[in-house]
Amino acid sequence: MTVKAALSILALGIVACSFAQKSGDWRKSNQSPLQVAAKVDSALLNLKNAEAKGFFRCEYPTPGLGSPNMGQVLVNQQIRDRNNFRFDLIRITDGTGNPLSNPLLIGTKGSLYYFSAVPTVSGSKSGLRKLKAGTDPGILTGQGGLIKRWPRNFVQIILQSYVTGKGGIVPFVKELLGKSGYSVRVETRTLQAGDRQFPQIRIIATRNAAEAKRLGSSQFEIITDSLMWLPLQVRSIEYNLANRKSLYEWTPSWMGPRKFEDKVFAIPAG
Repeated sequence: MTVKAALSILALGIVACSFAQKSGDWRKSNQSPLQVAAKVDSALLNLKNAEAKGFFRCEYPTPGLGSPNMGQVLVNQQIRDRNNFRFDLIRITDGTGNPLSNPLLIGTKGSLYYFSAVPTVSGSKSGLRKLKAGTDPGILTGQGGLIKRWPRNFVQIILQSYVTGKGGIVPFVKELLGKSGYSVRVETRTLQAGDRQFPQIRIIATRNAAEAKRLGSSQFEIITDSLMWLPLQVRSIEYNLANRKSLYEWTPSWMGPRKFEDKVFAIPAG
């Protein structure tokens, strides 16, 4: 099914996604985690004339503070094709009143840029940076592999595929399927909105009991539709050994076809 034929249907499916669902609505799927991840990566990389208006929120403990640090922001992803796009990313900076800022990842006529209006880490500079296609853009925070970086970086990991030319979800799932301390499964459900049905599928990874006892509980979830294979919700929920919660969640609503003016992909003044 083509993007133009299905995106309007998909947008209605996202409306249905907002209705409360019981956990028992999910049932085991016969698809493997890597099969689903590959379909989502491919769908994202081949989108045309699409837009995702989304919402990102986070909540996590801050050392020395009794209350959690919290933030929420609207984000927008606009895609004409693989060479022309504008993505709102998420940058989380501890020690600020609002921990969230929104660097931009921009493609314009095949040239790639990263723009941050504020310093992203201590000692860094704001402004415009040109990126090289096919290489790691170096926009992730933290250290370590994808599992460790995923909670604060999954928006970047998923969308930087427009720079690298490679999907971000398959490498993450491969890491989970290794000796990661997580069990990974795929589940499916069908949502009802009026007389229409909208099938969904999710990859869900849960830290095993022994590792949870040592490190705290952890769960990652990627929900997609199984019509267009675009992410509808990406979420990370963890509890540390003091039972303090960390939550990071992105909920995009995909729409299209969209016709964008060239100025949407213009480069900000650096």
